[in-house]
Amino acid sequence: MYDHIFFALDMLVRSTHISIGIDVGKARNATTVADAERGGEVRFIGEVDASPDAIRQVLQRIAAKYDVVHFCYEAGPTGHE
Repeated sequence: MYDHIFFALDMLVRSTHISIGIDVGKARNATTVADAERGGEVRFIGEVDASPDAIRQVLQRIAAKYDVVHFCYEAGPTGHE
């Protein structure tokens, strides 16, 4: 179901730190990954269903590739409740 997202995740290069950004919505969450260093590359990973299981699966797969993971999210008036 999320093969395109997992392909993008497999392309990530192992680093020590990464930042994960999530734009939270009622139905879907857009996920990005940014290298921790200033001016580091930012990559759009894809959209994931907003269910806890779906986002957990993607975030665990990302986090397994790094030593330190920072998370941030954005939720507008129709986002996370």
